[in-house]
Amino acid sequence: MDTYINDLYTRLYLIRTMNWIKCEYNGTGCIGMQLEKLLGKNLDKKILPDYQGIEIKTKCTSRNMDKYGISLFSSSFDDYPLSIKNMFDKVKYFDFSTNKFKFQKRINSKRGLIVNDNYLKIYVDNKYAKVKLFIIDRNTHYIKSIHSWTFNELKTRLYMKLKYMVLVYARLYTVNNTKYVKYDDFHFYKLKSFECFINCLIKGYITINFNLIEYSNNHIDIYDKGTSFEINTNNLNELFEEIKKDN
Repeated sequence: MDTYINDLYTRLYLIRTMNWIKCEYNGTGCIGMQLEKLLGKNLDKKILPDYQGIEIKTKCTSRNMDKYGISLFSSSFDDYPLSIKNMFDKVKYFDFSTNKFKFQKRINSKRGLIVNDNYLKIYVDNKYAKVKLFIIDRNTHYIKSIHSWTFNELKTRLYMKLKYMVLVYARLYTVNNTKYVKYDDFHFYKLKSFECFINCLIKGYITINFNLIEYSNNHIDIYDKGTSFEINTNNLNELFEEIKKDN
């Protein structure tokens, strides 16, 4: 692994020395997509690491773009078929700008969420080895449904994706409707343990981001754009150990 880290370190250093680069992509993921192209990678959305077992993450430090954490991995409920649809039917709300129902919200174990007449709560159940989402009726306090991820599924996703990670910091500016990106710095990390991941969930350092949109294609269905687990960059040391170049 040291060989791959050293090789990627050199590649990222050379990109860093390129100063401001004209960005060829749009949207919130443009910094990551531009970096992949500069590294000679094909753009993909695979659940495996980006480069020789190393996951590449980017963080925009420009104004108004630094309010969210780092997406670790995506995983929908694995408790029973159509669980995500069952949940969506209870918590969806209408978006007049798109004329579609959706549920695009963030929630963690320390911050519940009120949607319609429901209260949503994340709970880490160590006894049954599950992370659970409770949907509770705000008026009667009746539990309408419980949705969950097994520890086993989350552990598999975490270890397959994030044994090693590099976080690349960048700035993004727009001049005359053209985007420019500058890759300022980068740090390599090694995953500590799954137990640390669970502790981060319990402490509220990891937030679950739902991104569900209803669409019609001869029948009504939902489009899961990725239910992701995100960690605040201020809490990275709770889950990862930084790999110093001198090591």
